[in-house]
Amino acid sequence: MEFCHFLAATIKLVDTSSNSEKTRADLLAATTKLAQYLKDKHVEARDVIGIISTNSWKFVVSIISAAYLGCTITVSNPNYLRDDLDHFLNTTAPKVLFVTSQVYKVIKELLPNHGRVELIIVYDSDTHSDTISYDDILTQQHVETSAFMPTKVDPEATLSYIVFSSGTTGLPKGVMHTQSGFKHTMNVISHPQNGAMSADHTVLIILPLFHIFGLLMALGAIVNNAKVLLLEKFKPDVFLNIIQKYRATYLPVVPTLLQFLSKSKIVDEYDLTSLRDIFCGGAPVGEDTEQLIARRFNNLVPRQIFGTTEAGGGAIIMPPGHKKPGSVGKVVMGNEVKIVDPDTQVALGPNKIGEICIRGPSVMKGYYKNEEATKKDLDQEGFLHSGDLGYYDEEMYFYVLDRIKEVIKYKGFQVPPAQLENILFQHPGVKEVAVVGKPDERAGELPTAFVVKQDGTSPTEQELIQLVAQRLHSEKQLHGGVLFVEEIPKTQSGKIARAELRKRLQSNKLS
Repeated sequence: MEFCHFLAATIKLVDTSSNSEKTRADLLAATTKLAQYLKDKHVEARDVIGIISTNSWKFVVSIISAAYLGCTITVSNPNYLRDDLDHFLNTTAPKVLFVTSQVYKVIKELLPNHGRVELIIVYDSDTHSDTISYDDILTQQHVETSAFMPTKVDPEATLSYIVFSSGTTGLPKGVMHTQSGFKHTMNVISHPQNGAMSADHTVLIILPLFHIFGLLMALGAIVNNAKVLLLEKFKPDVFLNIIQKYRATYLPVVPTLLQFLSKSKIVDEYDLTSLRDIFCGGAPVGEDTEQLIARRFNNLVPRQIFGTTEAGGGAIIMPPGHKKPGSVGKVVMGNEVKIVDPDTQVALGPNKIGEICIRGPSVMKGYYKNEEATKKDLDQEGFLHSGDLGYYDEEMYFYVLDRIKEVIKYKGFQVPPAQLENILFQHPGVKEVAVVGKPDERAGELPTAFVVKQDGTSPTEQELIQLVAQRLHSEKQLHGGVLFVEEIPKTQSGKIARAELRKRLQSNKLS
């Protein structure tokens, strides 16, 4: 990845959590100095560099510096505990680790079992005898950078990054993407047909950088010389104030954030009129939610994107100005998408529901050190089997229903949870909602809703059951009832933690 020319124009990176603002000159100086320091420590092309941290400007600088050297970047959730981090270290075997001091406290006991780690750099000031301070490298150590040049590598043969799947069906798998695949993804993000960010955009990145959506959106903004705002974590008032204060124009979100923007009363207390593009991925969003956003944001309709970690980002994107309610858009340049019958693997025509399969230059090379899983998800023709159900219409707009593994099986009928959630969310008394299957001997699974009430409202179970009954046929109704809860558990990337909800149903632990 040749980032040097991407930094040629003036850009700014604002770390809103630390109130640090970096100019183009700051970024260029920091990235070249850190890269040269790593090179002096014998870090070479194709070495693996791991980053375990929350969003920060130091995270971004580390990524770019590693890219200069042709290294493979791998990232992990800083909230992981011992077993998850042990799996991460064992899978990727990084030579260098960038971590926070909090993460270091967790991994220090694991390090004797991972002898490949040669260098640990701590982002914050709390350093240890076997670590190096990030700040010391940039501010105190003398590093000669006048002759520094990025390392040239074969983009087809060199891994750009390894990111991890969600692990909803077992331990997370390391997903490999090459430099050529990354370049194609950046070209997709930069193409006007897909609503490219530009130098006049201010992009708020609240999505975690250790997740592929946040990582690619942040790097895409830098590539396109946009101003990047980094937010460490979601707090409603802080999030809204950042949009207002910095006049953010471009906002990548997941559906739970979109729901917050569409219904939370606190949103009305802030001036968010600067927003010109809301870009949503991670799970299907229904037409009703799109309309709620449009009414609240002066006819600004959120654009949907469909992609997976394995697909290397967005494979299907709603082009700017196109209006197809509930659709995730059209296939992006360079990609092929087909819908197949999950059982027979036969390709299906328009309006036939099946599994979404993707082939193209951004699709993963495979799972790191896991050939068996690679063969399972990548077929002999090079198509990635996404595990998502969807269809396309006569105009080649695509629609996503749900994950195949999350679809509820009621008396032989398939019930996509997202379809019920989108209906329930329209009730004024519903703040958050998640639908999962409750085990049942006769029916298999009963669609059951977990609902968080809006403050000051009191929707009843019968009201919500009736709302769904008015919109869907009998097999897709809430046969498991409605459970009112204080909050819906979520993953670090903001998705509904359905496995946790299913456990609650099985154990009758509803609080």
